Amino acid sequence: MAGAMCCCLPMGIKFRELDGQVAVAFHLLRRGHRCIIGQRTEMRRHIRKNAGPFMLISNNVFFPRKILGRLAETGSILAVLDQEGGVFDKDLSSFSRRTAPDMLVHADAYLAWGEAQREYLLRERPGVDPERIHVVGHPRFDLCRAARAPFFAARRPQRDRVAPGYILFNTSFGMINHRLGEDYLRFVANRRGTPSENDAYKTRRRELQRTVIARFIEAVRALSARFPREQIVLRPHPIEKQETYVDALRDCPNVAVICDGSVHEWIADARMVIHYDCTSGIEAMLFGKPAISYCPVVEEGAVQWLPLTASYRIRDLSELLAVIDEHVVKRSDPAHFLARYDMDLIKRWIANTDFCAAEKVVDIIEALMARGPMPRSRLPAAQRGFVGRAIENLRPRLRRLAAVTGLSKTAAEKALVHRKREEFHKTTFDGLAAGEIRSRLDWLMQAEGQTLPVEIRPLAENTFLLEPGR
Repeated sequence: MAGAMCCCLPMGIKFRELDGQVAVAFHLLRRGHRCIIGQRTEMRRHIRKNAGPFMLISNNVFFPRKILGRLAETGSILAVLDQEGGVFDKDLSSFSRRTAPDMLVHADAYLAWGEAQREYLLRERPGVDPERIHVVGHPRFDLCRAARAPFFAARRPQRDRVAPGYILFNTSFGMINHRLGEDYLRFVANRRGTPSENDAYKTRRRELQRTVIARFIEAVRALSARFPREQIVLRPHPIEKQETYVDALRDCPNVAVICDGSVHEWIADARMVIHYDCTSGIEAMLFGKPAISYCPVVEEGAVQWLPLTASYRIRDLSELLAVIDEHVVKRSDPAHFLARYDMDLIKRWIANTDFCAAEKVVDIIEALMARGPMPRSRLPAAQRGFVGRAIENLRPRLRRLAAVTGLSKTAAEKALVHRKREEFHKTTFDGLAAGEIRSRLDWLMQAEGQTLPVEIRPLAENTFLLEPGR
């Protein structure tokens, strides 16, 4: 794809990221730019195999050496819009791990969710150029407006199974209820080269989640019994095993465990939202929905503190039942909840509560494209000589050989993890069709009151090129 720079918008977890990426694509297309939307793995393969330059708006801060080398070779530009950029533990140690200097040095721009993240990076990463850090919020929160709820509700899956007005539980306990199971989690926990503080944090968070998931299931069962005429929907995080909740709640006739669709589609029709320390709690608040952070157990060093602190916080099950009874079931009283949200705190970490992040992202993209890629004083590891590249190319074959012959336990473990990752990708990215992109673009045009001709054509599996039509 030689010629003008093409903007690449990769995705890891489709239901979480597709709406936001299409929103960025919509604003790029409005300004006459081409863009590619697709699964992250397929996007990287496309970049490696095709001529650039590319404008890669990465959804991940961890960059494979081959991609960094290819971006350098083709004179491409790399901007990072982290999908996890706003919800962290209180001391920001997890944010620090996601924004290590050796990662940020390769990025032409880091698109921060809020002013708080920018301040942290300027204070703790003195080697990072301040001109590369931009506060933009995140496009997924552009869509969390009360006026836009009807558009999400209209496309909510399983409408026949669950009527609007349900109580929605959103869970996020992937560290002990992961789709890939204990083998994967043990491998990640024991991975060599992981800083000791990372291991300590994961251990604390895993034990906390083990306790809290049991208390959450207890709360769902209590609500089911106390309010038998209320419909309850439990929506696990996309990385979680649905069966854990199905088995635990099988005898609760008014509870449905559903993973389909994006969280926005389910929040839009919900009567209220209950979460622990999940970003969906912030999204519910931005929608103007009653939202409760139910936190029967809190360990400050092991929670994602922003959604927990900024929302209506309840620790006791009896209090949870009483509040729902008084302010949701007996009478609808959103003001009771809205008055308890700390929107000023949210705005410091998620800036786009009152402006469009997607437009701001596109402004920065255009400025980067006009300027060109930064001088790369540190070349990625993939930019070594012939011998270095030959060794890199041989390593995967050696690992596979060791795994097949049983010569290396580590290689065998890695092969197992690779198979599980393939399984994971199929469950979190179950294919992408042109119609899914088209319907979301049509929805945005309707919301903006505009008509925009767009041509969509496949480039690879789950990967599409979008061009302004004539």
